[in-house]
Amino acid sequence: MTTEAATTDTTTPEVDSERPLLIAMALMVSLGTAAMYLIVG
Repeated sequence: MTTEAATTDTTTPEVDSERPLLIAMALMVSLGTAAMYLIVG
């Protein structure tokens, strides 16, 4: 995670503003899948 953030940071500073949204989306997806597994399993 840290390495990817660093690479995106150095390549395009514009991603800085979009990163929080991407992180939130990733967390939502991961939490959603985890909840699905817990509910189904």
